[in-house]
Amino acid sequence: MEKFYHRIIFFIIAAIICQVSVLATPVVKIIPLKDEVGSTTWRYVQKGLDEAKLDKADAVIIHMNTYGGAVDYADSIRTAIINFEIPIYAFIDNNAASAGALIAIACDSIYMRNGANIGAATVVNGTGEAMPDKYQSYMRSMIRATAQSHGKITRIDANGDTITRWMRDPLIAEAMVDPRTSVPEIGDDSTRVVSFTALEAMQYGFCEAIVESTDEIIKNRLGYNEYQLTSYNPSLKDNIFGFLTNPALQAILIMIMIGGIYFELQTPGMGFPSASDPRVMATNLYDAIWQAGVILLPVKSVGVMGDERTYENPVALRAVVSTDAMTADWFQFPYDFLAKVSDEIINKVRGVNRVVYDISSKPP
Repeated sequence: MEKFYHRIIFFIIAAIICQVSVLATPVVKIIPLKDEVGSTTWRYVQKGLDEAKLDKADAVIIHMNTYGGAVDYADSIRTAIINFEIPIYAFIDNNAASAGALIAIACDSIYMRNGANIGAATVVNGTGEAMPDKYQSYMRSMIRATAQSHGKITRIDANGDTITRWMRDPLIAEAMVDPRTSVPEIGDDSTRVVSFTALEAMQYGFCEAIVESTDEIIKNRLGYNEYQLTSYNPSLKDNIFGFLTNPALQAILIMIMIGGIYFELQTPGMGFPSASDPRVMATNLYDAIWQAGVILLPVKSVGVMGDERTYENPVALRAVVSTDAMTADWFQFPYDFLAKVSDEIINKVRGVNRVVYDISSKPP
């Protein structure tokens, strides 16, 4: 009987030791960021960070390979990273360009694969042309603030002197946005936007080490010989949500909706009954218009929807009449029709908070 109790005690102690061992094993969360920065990647990062909290992770690694994307979503990601209570490390597995550079700089440490690059964060439009200085100015401020968020470090040089410098030099970060920013430290001649190779990034404080894998970061840099690795895997719901909130798809949906409105005006009751009322349909606007379309503008504006402020895209409506197909004049819609179309778009199309109507003639 005594041996029986001893065995029970032995198994209890062994179970406790195993449980303590499991609890003591560091947990590392991997979040992939390998697509264009936008609504989908923002959702991935947001949910990945939430999972890291639930997993009680000791560290998070963002596995990056991106050429950039939308600045507003990049700002949301970098803000979440800066304010996150668990250390976050960036592993640049080839590219961290434009918005990707902003996100990488927000991380607590940056590691790069040999041959990887970081930089070139100038704000551009959909055709790749640099946006006006108003946008560049805000991006310069944002990337400087991101670099400054890591503070300064102090070291003793070979002569015994104490040297204090920024962990991430804000001036170099700004030079990744604006070619006019001169950085004497790197011999910049103020004619190019700064981008770094992995070796250059290490030299100027924008990379802690060159590594070849996340495993190398965990073992050699974080010092975890034994660890539990978990990865964020997007669900089908996440992918569908990201697809539906893609700005390009939203533009197509807007065009389909406007087309539906005109189709309903032409054939009442066959298409989109909610798009117009009987008085508007009776005017038969469709036959009076030569050409019409809708344009999703590549700018954003502040608006109010319900009780909340929004920062979304405007769309421009265009409808013209012509007798010779060489010149055209804008069609004078009834005000109540324009108001109804505006309400339909703003209330039903996510990402749009303003509708404008183009009243310019061709030629002006």
